[in-house]
Amino acid sequence: VHRPFEGLAGECDWVALRELVPAATVELTLKDGLPEGVPSVTLATVLPMAWPALRRDDGSVLLALQNDT
Repeated sequence: VHRPFEGLAGECDWVALRELVPAATVELTLKDGLPEGVPSVTLATVLPMAWPALRRDDGSVLLALQNDT
């Protein structure tokens, strides 16, 4: 069985967020801070066209839990 969140704190919560929550976002705090030119990183349950991630014109990044990869 493939467990993409194995070893992460709150593994069950990550799985529930990906599998059960239809649409949600949360801004992430990165351990080493944000890269230059990236004002924010947001986790989303799903993005348009099942993209794994996207970068907006302002440099902000959205990461998807549900994608086609």
